Amino acid sequence: GMAQGAVTAIAYASRFPQQVSRLVLQSSYATGWMLRNNPAEIERRKATITLASSGWGQNNKALISMFLGLYLPKADDEQCQWFEKFLQSMLLHSGIGELQQVLGYADVQSHAEQVRAPTLVIHPRGEIIIPLAAGREVASLIPNADLLTLDSSSHLIVPGDAAWTRLQQALDEFLH
Repeated sequence: GMAQGAVTAIAYASRFPQQVSRLVLQSSYATGWMLRNNPAEIERRKATITLASSGWGQNNKALISMFLGLYLPKADDEQCQWFEKFLQSMLLHSGIGELQQVLGYADVQSHAEQVRAPTLVIHPRGEIIIPLAAGREVASLIPNADLLTLDSSSHLIVPGDAAWTRLQQALDEFLH
């Protein structure tokens, strides 16, 4: 489960432990951005929601550039092109602001404490979208979870990122 997908993965793993043999969470959180009570993060998120809500669906280059800076700050040309296409496919869908607002109040702390599957929590140390403290919280809540921090500022670890090889190694070791 990655980012908001981790919230779903944690809840699922706690409710259906027999269905989950291993759990991998990347750039995860157990409490949404409004509940983490970080004024700088709240201000940034609200500004992002406002910009996304007003510019979504318009193929706005400034909006795409803002998201690129947040999600892949050190992207090369190829990664920029991929991310722009990815965002353009998402830009067809409305409701991004409402979704982000709802995610701000997500809370799966009690579910995290009930996860019994071996869990690997992976988090880039310098990412802006979800602070490392949120990943540390997830790892501390899930019994016997291991935390792997990656030397990256990207929310999305993609081929070409310096942390890509370490991520692949860790996944291979954990899953096999």
